[in-house]
Amino acid sequence: MTGLRIGEVLALRWANVDAERALIHVRSNYVRGIFGLPKSAASKKPVVVPIIVMGLLKKWRETTAYAGDHDYVFASERRHGKSPRVPNMLVEDHLRPAAEKVITIPKNHRFGFHNLRHALSS
Repeated sequence: MTGLRIGEVLALRWANVDAERALIHVRSNYVRGIFGLPKSAASKKPVVVPIIVMGLLKKWRETTAYAGDHDYVFASERRHGKSPRVPNMLVEDHLRPAAEKVITIPKNHRFGFHNLRHALSS
């Protein structure tokens, strides 16, 4: 619902989430295990977060073991919060099963976060 790239989402730390103003400040990107700068100048602008998403993020922060300002929003439990989660695990364990409840995804069809980014921009 934000249009963020998956690498931008994975690199998010709680300090980058402004819950009071409902904004996310993209400061870095995480691709193939490497941190870098956001992909474009437009990516560096604050992103308005819909109220429902901000509510979910607040709830997530209340329940996650990694809720400090410098912790990753989606920290890897396996790595004890020292790095973000792995995107393919999120797709296979969460995103694809949720999508298959509402749409038909052809067998062997690639489906992931980038599909959602395109759908949002449409």
